Amino acid sequence: MTEDKATVFIVDDDPNITGALSELIEIIDLKPAPFNSADKFLDAYQPNGPACMVLDIRMPGMSGLELQKELVSGETTCRLS
Repeated sequence: MTEDKATVFIVDDDPNITGALSELIEIIDLKPAPFNSADKFLDAYQPNGPACMVLDIRMPGMSGLELQKELVSGETTCRLS
């Protein structure tokens, strides 16, 4: 029997941070999902199942605060084409 692991979305423009956090998240038996920009996260985001997010507030393009506002507004569920 396979159990679905909760996902931890990591959105940060620094690959060292996303890599280190991914390793730590795997150690505690969760599924890391790293993204190097808010736009890439939104392109792939599908709200299904338990998840949480680690978010960099200062990123080029869309900031972490802007991403958070978009998610809270409920207007973004998925931007897949």
